[in-house]
Amino acid sequence: MSERLSYPDDEPIHPWLSRLLEAYHITDEGVMEGIRRETEQGRTLACTKGCAACCRSHTTIPVYPLELVGISWYVTEQLGGNLRAQLKQQLRDYSNLPGCPFLVEDVCSIHPLRPMACRQFNVFDRVCAEGEDAYYTRRQDVLTPLS
Repeated sequence: MSERLSYPDDEPIHPWLSRLLEAYHITDEGVMEGIRRETEQGRTLACTKGCAACCRSHTTIPVYPLELVGISWYVTEQLGGNLRAQLKQQLRDYSNLPGCPFLVEDVCSIHPLRPMACRQFNVFDRVCAEGEDAYYTRRQDVLTPLS
């Protein structure tokens, strides 16, 4: 069981934030259960911090409006310093980037508030080749959401 993300100073100010964090928590619980079931069958999760192959190859992903609000809040209210400055520049030039504009040095800069599509895309057994979309090249290695 994972712990739900919490921003106790901000949740009372932004009622939508608690709803979004709860939705992410439910999604994460389901994903963790799916991963647990696969690993019990001897499979190994290939996705690890720093892999980012899907972040570079998937240029469009579905994002709910509430998720966009959450990402905007996270970037403007939670991030600071050099990371925020780098993101600001990348977002200005997002159409010229080879992948996700939130990817910084192969790490998701918005990981706590990453979209559900990103949370649910998990690949097993071997890391994706550069430019590979495992959903199409080896669907059997991509986690299928639980009913």
